[in-house]
Amino acid sequence: MQSGETQAAGVLGPSTAAFPGDGMNLAFYAPGWPAATAQNGIATYVETMVDALRARGHRCFIILPAYYKGETTQEIIRTDWSLLTRADRLRTAIAARAAQFTQGKRMSFLRAGVALGKTVRRLHEEVGLDILEMEETHGLAGAVQEAVDFPVVTRLHGPAFRTSASAPSLAQRGRIAAEGRSLKKIDAITCPSRGVLRDAISHYGLRPRHAATIPNPIAIPPAALRWRADDHDGNMLLFVGRFDETKGADIALEAFARLAVKYPELRLVMAGDDRGLPLAGGASAGFEEYVRTRYGAGLRARIDFRGRIPRAEVEALMRECVAYVSTSRLECFAYTVAEALAVGCPVVASRTYGAAEELVDGEEILLADIEDAEGVAAQVGRLVEDANLRRRVAAAGRAAAERLLSLDRIVDDTLAFYARVQAGRARQ
Repeated sequence: MQSGETQAAGVLGPSTAAFPGDGMNLAFYAPGWPAATAQNGIATYVETMVDALRARGHRCFIILPAYYKGETTQEIIRTDWSLLTRADRLRTAIAARAAQFTQGKRMSFLRAGVALGKTVRRLHEEVGLDILEMEETHGLAGAVQEAVDFPVVTRLHGPAFRTSASAPSLAQRGRIAAEGRSLKKIDAITCPSRGVLRDAISHYGLRPRHAATIPNPIAIPPAALRWRADDHDGNMLLFVGRFDETKGADIALEAFARLAVKYPELRLVMAGDDRGLPLAGGASAGFEEYVRTRYGAGLRARIDFRGRIPRAEVEALMRECVAYVSTSRLECFAYTVAEALAVGCPVVASRTYGAAEELVDGEEILLADIEDAEGVAAQVGRLVEDANLRRRVAAAGRAAAERLLSLDRIVDDTLAFYARVQAGRARQ
């Protein structure tokens, strides 16, 4: 998997620019902090990058939403809504009413963008920022770019047009439209997935000066903290992710129900926020009600639902399980899949962007079609029954993580991208 930058024809090619010098002032926007508390893939990405960049001599600032309640420092900054003027509030109210697919929260997101832009501009006036990198969510990045005269790099972690249902609600359509308007104001875009980046450029009709595929980085654990073929629980299956449709919790449960018939000792551990799944008739149910309604007390007794747990506990479970299962319907490149590969445990995943783009099916990972519970069960069954296959897939997956997702490589590629963005800005 090579990072690549869009060229004139929109084809992704290898990046070759030289790295910038030391001592850059970089800022990252994160939805929560620290990553262990936020339990969010974007926060994990930001924390991983910030630690690595600081180790190379760059100064990094973390900018957080106004609702962040944790500690602030000179380098951990909360968005300051007090910077909004009466004129800002009036202007955003008018814009919210005029916007296509207006919905109740639209005005608050518009105001959040203005407040964030003013917060970033104040920081820039104090320290002189070189680059701000932030997510695409709700179109905040465009408002920030309008407020500052240095590059804002937008990283596509999960654009709304990809993560919304086939028939999006009014609120979802509003978010999709806002993100599209924002991205058209941005000159530099990165994404962990070639396919998602390509689809975003096509869907919104974007013409960014710089666009690159750069995977999410992962720290490779030392040998003592890796999955071992001779020391794991052959009857424990692991799923980590929100209990909702997007993460495919229903597919994981259906696959486990099929497996439970054939393997009476097999157990499933599920970890993640309980957002609920739809039942027949349109009602939504949390984990307990959903499992008991759909599958009964017998299957429920074989599932250990832990809710949100610390990252260290997740990593320990990855070392212990017979296989890690990801059944997402939509992903750029699931961080939990990357973490499982790095730990070295065998992975079964749905054929979403990211893993399916970059990993060799049958060698480095076992894939099943999206929403194919029977296919997931079949792949897991192969691992449960074949210790040699577990060993081979685990070793190849870990080698792939070291080759494709190593922290040094991702930081090198990111700094090279920043250098190209800055050079292009200087020529404008």
